[in-house]
Amino acid sequence: MTHAQELNGYLAKGLGRAHVVLEKGADASQCKALVAACLRDDAMPLEGSRAGYLLELVRLVGASGDLASALADPFADGPSGDDLEQRFELVGLLARDGVPGMREVLYRGQVQLIDRWLAEPVEWVSTVAARHLIALDGIRGAVFVFGQLGRAALAGASFFSDQELIDAALDSLGDEQAGAILEARANDPGVDAYLLATEAPFVRIENPLRPAGWSERPWTDAQATIERSVRGTDSLGAFASHWGEKASEEDLALAAQALVDLPKDDLELLRAYLSVFRKRPFPLDPALLIALLDDPRRFVSTYATNALEQISHPAVRAVALRMAAHGPHRQCALGLLARNWNPGDELIAEDLLRAAEGQRKAIVHTLGYGLRAVIDVQPPTPELVPALRLAYELEPCSSCRTDFVAALLRLSALPDDLRAECRWDANEQTRQLVSSEA
Repeated sequence: MTHAQELNGYLAKGLGRAHVVLEKGADASQCKALVAACLRDDAMPLEGSRAGYLLELVRLVGASGDLASALADPFADGPSGDDLEQRFELVGLLARDGVPGMREVLYRGQVQLIDRWLAEPVEWVSTVAARHLIALDGIRGAVFVFGQLGRAALAGASFFSDQELIDAALDSLGDEQAGAILEARANDPGVDAYLLATEAPFVRIENPLRPAGWSERPWTDAQATIERSVRGTDSLGAFASHWGEKASEEDLALAAQALVDLPKDDLELLRAYLSVFRKRPFPLDPALLIALLDDPRRFVSTYATNALEQISHPAVRAVALRMAAHGPHRQCALGLLARNWNPGDELIAEDLLRAAEGQRKAIVHTLGYGLRAVIDVQPPTPELVPALRLAYELEPCSSCRTDFVAALLRLSALPDDLRAECRWDANEQTRQLVSSEA
């Protein structure tokens, strides 16, 4: 493995080890790999932006100019939406560092973003470039941004969630400058359209299929609501977990019996009824859920697995052990073992993680999710340290890795070398954990 390939592995996971390696000196191939990593978003869903983490590394090796050249056209090579978001986040940060040309890329890019949206409207309009322009150029940036977003507003775009852009502009401006926005509004239809769109009160329209308060009603009412909703929409029924989370034990037992009695060819209701038990244990014999683990229909196996993860029962443990030994669901075994844990299962966790090395990110992430469930339910013991160390190395999600770092710290088992690199991890919470322990 080359130095660049090794670095790529660290960058893909957001490990602070990338900083430790690069601060010793970076060769040309490593600098090239780092700049390439900046152009793609390797973060897992809900992990948050890694732009700040990447830019620290770029500054460390003195590659800001190389990155600026690579970002001169953020749309080059047809990036995905997530890649484009990261690119504009980095352009904005470079512009705020004073890197030549990046401010112009932001202005040009904001126009291109709206042009793209107008050519193919979607529900969401990116505002990354907009936020940086307001921070950079105050009133000038705000008027330009509002005018551009207004082009989308005039074409029907919704901006209910973008009040923070206006707040960011007004909070940083004096009364005289804020008045300039009002003047621009009078002269620019785009500015006026955007401000109108954000000022429009958000009126929640009552959903006739799921009326207000339905999730607090008894099962007989909730059952009818669930059926109306899944029959009348393309919903998978995951919303039913909100009812299950609050239901009384008596109502939950009625829902469980309804699942037992339901014809299993009724896919719409089957998924919805399974979802009821996403956060509460199924109170009847888990044999029904176990039988659904190999169901090939969309999401049935996933929802059955989610329900089984809530159950402490010898039959669930037996299934988890079979999963861990072989088969297509090995990555789900730890989630089922969490509430069915026995001393010695630490070796199972370690074996599963070792076998997952080199597998797809989703498989490793599912295993990591299961190990997080284990340490949530079972106080971590020294015997779990090897599995926690493996999970730290393999986990593709920096947010999830924080839990493994926290568990190792609780066990006084985080080695000095890992503690040092955690100070540069992509996840801010991990950095704070080790800083507070210093």
